[in-house]
Amino acid sequence: MDTYEVIILIFGILYVLNGLFGCTCGSAKFLTSNTEWKYRTLIIHLFTYVNALILGTLTILAIALQKSWLLGPTIIHALIRIVAQCFYIVITFKGYRNEDDANEQDERRKRISTIGTYVIAVILDMIYMIVAILCVQVLNEKSDASNWSVHPSRG
Repeated sequence: MDTYEVIILIFGILYVLNGLFGCTCGSAKFLTSNTEWKYRTLIIHLFTYVNALILGTLTILAIALQKSWLLGPTIIHALIRIVAQCFYIVITFKGYRNEDDANEQDERRKRISTIGTYVIAVILDMIYMIVAILCVQVLNEKSDASNWSVHPSRG
């Protein structure tokens, strides 16, 4: 296995674990919460974690089956995640107010931590995309090499 394949496989496993953990914890938080949860928030969070689950599963399948074409949709999927996370950062930042009461200070801290979390997520998704593109090249080279070894009459 090439280095890029190992790195992308680790990303895939982490995405699957993130998706499983997020879906179960998000559902458990919704079911056990005494506060009034908005359904829209639950749906957005579960959708995010289901997306991570899909991304991780396709990544693991691409490496396990040695099929570079399976990484194509994951690269597009990661790009869509990056755009969505950037929109979420902008929306969260626009909700920021400069009032000085105690509740607003707590709200400001929450917004800053949320923005920081999504900035880290964007960076990780960008790293994933770069490594996935490099991995596609490696898998294509392996495929080409195996095609030449199977059919020596080509050329």
